[in-house]
Amino acid sequence: MKLGVLSDTHVHTMQEGTDLAKMLMSGVFADVDAILHAGDHVLPELESCFYPLPWYGVCGNMDSPQTNFPIQ
Repeated sequence: MKLGVLSDTHVHTMQEGTDLAKMLMSGVFADVDAILHAGDHVLPELESCFYPLPWYGVCGNMDSPQTNFPIQ
């Protein structure tokens, strides 16, 4: 299994998230099997921008405590 690992994206809008996902998925993440985000997503919906890849993440200090991600 090949993972795409990222963190501290600090994405604030869905457009920024979509742009980031398109750039990564057409480049360095083109052949990954899943995404691992190590915190500071900032935009909880960021994971949907990487659909259909499975997404695993933890909360960073800039993330809302209401997310479903575990605290790192």
